[in-house]
Amino acid sequence: MQVLELIGVHEDYQRRGIAGALIRWATDQADRDGLETYLDGTELGQPYYSKRHGFRTVADIDVPDHASYGSFRYKSMIRAPQPTKQ
Repeated sequence: MQVLELIGVHEDYQRRGIAGALIRWATDQADRDGLETYLDGTELGQPYYSKRHGFRTVADIDVPDHASYGSFRYKSMIRAPQPTKQ
């Protein structure tokens, strides 16, 4: 299994394809090796990961409230290996 750590792009550089390029680089390698890809994403990012990269949510992870960052929920997501283009 290929595991992607949390990917974050500074807000000044978002919407330029940076995160997508990183995800494609990793999923291309996983596809080549026939591996699933796992990532934890935010609820906000979940539709993007699903639509653009083929991930499906398998679990929710609640992060407890903390004074410095509040509380939030991650989505644990899996992407099955895709056939590679020759």
